[in-house]
Amino acid sequence: MRKLAPATVRVLEPDRPPRDRVYWQASYQRRPEHAGWDGPQWREAVGEALRTAAHRRAAGELRTRCAADDYFERALETAIADDGVRIRPLDISAFAAVEVDFEDDLTRANLRCLPLPDDPHPALGHPPLSAAAPSQSAEGVR
Repeated sequence: MRKLAPATVRVLEPDRPPRDRVYWQASYQRRPEHAGWDGPQWREAVGEALRTAAHRRAAGELRTRCAADDYFERALETAIADDGVRIRPLDISAFAAVEVDFEDDLTRANLRCLPLPDDPHPALGHPPLSAAAPSQSAEGVR
């Protein structure tokens, strides 16, 4: 047994050899817009990336604090009531947003929200290779 490379998923199927799928690879090249950055600017950017990662993890863990048949909003209600978490609403009316609770919702979301095959995802710089299936509830926004 060995550790897989970052952003790699090993696909195991009956009667087939395992195959690895790499979803992204870091280029480790400085972007032109960051060419003139100094130490304080890099520290701020890294600090912001770490804060964002911590917030994403905390948001993901909210769902585990509810019963399996609860809705996502219940996790937010629990965090507000139990932990005093403050939530800031965002206006997403300019986006095609589809709430995904069931398989039919996911199909509708994929038709409305996923980038076209040649449409690069802003965070990846290339089209996404796959879409995740819903666990209990998820939001799809483009």
